[in-house]
Amino acid sequence: MNNDMNLNTDMIKAERERRAWSQSHLADAAGISLRTMQRVEATGTASKETTLAIASALTTSVECLAAAKRRAPDPRGVARFTWPAAMAASLAIGSILIAQQAFARQLMLDVRLGIDGQQPQSSRLIIDAGNPAEMRVDGEIKVVITPTLKDNGDVVLATKIYRYSNGGYALVAEPTLIINDNAEAKVVSDQGPDAGYSLSITPHVLNTP
Repeated sequence: MNNDMNLNTDMIKAERERRAWSQSHLADAAGISLRTMQRVEATGTASKETTLAIASALTTSVECLAAAKRRAPDPRGVARFTWPAAMAASLAIGSILIAQQAFARQLMLDVRLGIDGQQPQSSRLIIDAGNPAEMRVDGEIKVVITPTLKDNGDVVLATKIYRYSNGGYALVAEPTLIINDNAEAKVVSDQGPDAGYSLSITPHVLNTP
């Protein structure tokens, strides 16, 4: 069985070029071969494992890489839903309500992560509340952010910061930040053996009820 996924190559190229990365650089960051990276951008298909690796390197989600590709109507999908009009209308209304409820729990995170006094790198992540998102800088540092929403509208950002050491990432800090929607939270470490990083996160809650 072919488990390859259809990807949005325009998004992959745009995110790569925004970082001034070559195909070779992205391939190294994702831990895949240059030939595989070239094939992905040329064909728009990749295995689930390759897609996950690319999404991690670009600090986005597999759903973001794949979902944008499906925005255009799919004729096969239209043919599949040839039911009576009343049933189709009911399903459509139900799907819209479910989509709105899911989307109301999404957040957009503007993240800036720097290391050792270098210019911080920026990334914009769109994820569901309660799900983790990851960002890395030059294979030296990574941050994993899990946002949740409080009843009063505040955003709780549970973060884990890792530094690369001895062939792997070691956890150096676990700050939990509580911040207002659209406000900036900052973490700066300038003391201790693992000093030299800066992190800022600005959450934006999308379509709150």
